[in-house]
Amino acid sequence: MQNFHLSNTSSLIFKIVKVFVFVLLIGSCGLFEKKIPPGGEFCNVLVKPPECINVDFKELKINFSEEEKYPLTMINRVQYSFNRNDSIINLDLHSENRIQLSDGKFYLRRKVKR
Repeated sequence: MQNFHLSNTSSLIFKIVKVFVFVLLIGSCGLFEKKIPPGGEFCNVLVKPPECINVDFKELKINFSEEEKYPLTMINRVQYSFNRNDSIINLDLHSENRIQLSDGKFYLRRKVKR
């Protein structure tokens, strides 16, 4: 009877260690890290001359021009929204270098020449 009890205890300890290691691995993979995407200048290359906007994700601002600036509202890390001309426009961050507005415009990050 005592041997059965010891094997259950060691099995329970082994399961607890496995769960603890699993939680440590999940917590350190960056899944729950609150990263903010880098801001910068994004251009719509489908129109000539390219139409560019400045997006600052840290300050939650979007600038279409010096006169046209709007505050962003964060929905989650990859979705933002802002009010423009009495309509709500969503900004989707597809990757670090691509954004799309809900009005159908697609913008690519402008490369910095070195």
